[in-house]
Amino acid sequence: MNFLRIIAFVTGLILVLFLNLGNLTCKQKNEVRPMVRVELDVYSGQPNPSWELAASDVAAVASRLTGLPRLTSSPAEPGLGYRGVVLLNPQGQVGLPLEIRVYNGTVTVREASGLSHYQDTKGLEEWLLAQARQRGHQKILQELGK
Repeated sequence: MNFLRIIAFVTGLILVLFLNLGNLTCKQKNEVRPMVRVELDVYSGQPNPSWELAASDVAAVASRLTGLPRLTSSPAEPGLGYRGVVLLNPQGQVGLPLEIRVYNGTVTVREASGLSHYQDTKGLEEWLLAQARQRGHQKILQELGK
């Protein structure tokens, strides 16, 4: 009788360990997956439209960021309505800065060390707005004159 209880206990323990190992594996897969989220910054008090960039799109963003001319002064802050497109890379895993805001021909890069401003000479803002249109946000952009 004790032998059966020991087998039942060990079997239950193995099952619990197996299930927890499966959960740990899923969490690890989610944590290491690079993700860059794009937000169309248009609303105050409501969630902004957003989407995740595919790996090929991340590479396209990175190429549009290289060699941009640095600005010597900070750009004007946007008002209400369209405030640009924000790329969020909270894990910093894909070779992009932690945050990028593209607005009115200016690329603002936020790193741990601070902000840097660049002139958008490679059309990053227009490219991101085209992505927004492809993802069904054309009506919002039309209402904002974009």
